[in-house]
Amino acid sequence: MNKKILTILFAIFLTIGSLPIAAQVLTGSPDVVVEAGDYLTEFEIIAHSTIHNNSSERIEVKWARIENTIPNGWNSQVCDPISCWAPFVNANPQPLEIAAGGSMLLDLHFQPAEIEGTGTSVIHVWSVADSANVNITMTYSADAYTVGIEDDPISQIKVYPNPVRDNLTIDVGVDTHVRYVEVYNLIGRKMAHYSIPYNVGKYRINASALPEGLYFVKMLNDNYEQLTTRSFAKD
Repeated sequence: MNKKILTILFAIFLTIGSLPIAAQVLTGSPDVVVEAGDYLTEFEIIAHSTIHNNSSERIEVKWARIENTIPNGWNSQVCDPISCWAPFVNANPQPLEIAAGGSMLLDLHFQPAEIEGTGTSVIHVWSVADSANVNITMTYSADAYTVGIEDDPISQIKVYPNPVRDNLTIDVGVDTHVRYVEVYNLIGRKMAHYSIPYNVGKYRINASALPEGLYFVKMLNDNYEQLTTRSFAKD
């Protein structure tokens, strides 16, 4: 009986700045997602959220992580349209532009490293031109705990090397029923689709043409049902 880490993302809470509702310019639209599946042995819990500009003019915004309460051994990263920043980066170094009526992603990646506990990060977002009035605060919370389960073939799926420069190996084993693999970038655009031949445990894809950044690999069965997801970085 092995111990696996079971991860559940609790919630994202949104607090709007001081403008009345009719005049709100920045709003948030969180989407709670556990990208890597239920049993997480080595990677992360991801919370997707979207910041909307409801005005008729472009806005330059900045964000700062004003709270990061996580257990010892955990890491967490903020991902914006420019990068997934290192865990020690708590503010974006340059303003981000949101077009009139447009939006941008602002995600939080919790990395529990098989350690039980609850993590919370709070991110404040504001307009560079009017920080006193045009601002929102996003609170991301995740819980991870271990449960005793038998070895699960799905949990053994690996992608490597990570980060990758040229060829990425997807090791799905032979008992996982993975038949299709799709690669998505950080903003959810599908970058590639592959069919995995039957009885092929390891499949290699050419990642050299991908731009630098973070990507998600979705694993699907014959019925195009998602089995799990893995992440990798492209150097």
